Amino acid sequence: MKKVIYSMMVFALVFQSCAESGETNKDEAKPTEEHASDASVNEEHATEDVEEEEDLVFIDGYEFHGIKELNAQGAVTVAEMQAKIAETGAFEGKISTSLTGVCKKAGCWVTIDNPAGDPIRVVFGEHAFFVPTNTEVGREVILEGVAKIDTTTIALQKHFLDDAAEAGEEVSQEQYDAITEDLVSVSFDATGILIK
Repeated sequence: MKKVIYSMMVFALVFQSCAESGETNKDEAKPTEEHASDASVNEEHATEDVEEEEDLVFIDGYEFHGIKELNAQGAVTVAEMQAKIAETGAFEGKISTSLTGVCKKAGCWVTIDNPAGDPIRVVFGEHAFFVPTNTEVGREVILEGVAKIDTTTIALQKHFLDDAAEAGEEVSQEQYDAITEDLVSVSFDATGILIK
């Protein structure tokens, strides 16, 4: 019986993490008071932030986060990246842009400026690294990784709204209801980020 309870607790903790998995169903995608008031999850994320602040690494005057070191030289613009994707179907390399959003729950994704349309979501592998949740929007960044056209499922789009709600942002039912189909857009999987 203890094994079953322990397994259920582990599953619950893993499920509550800011996962990039589209495995949630529609009922689980809606914010609940239980998630919003889960002090242990918030405390865990606060501890992660403190540890990250103490272990900051700087490269070329930028704050570095990642699994692969990079420098600031040789980055292209988002427009150049998108031209490469249109030509070949993918892009691998470095881009220079600015932040438009940061996951306030765990720092496990960011969004970047896209002059041609909606911001581009950047993920960090399978949670291979994180950025501080208090990173300000508008900061200049250099990212290295792979970009391609990808599909974000309805469930994952709602999961991103759950993250925002759990971080204290106002998320309306209308925002959930507006998500009615998978989103096909450019996605960027980063191995490292430099933040100015």
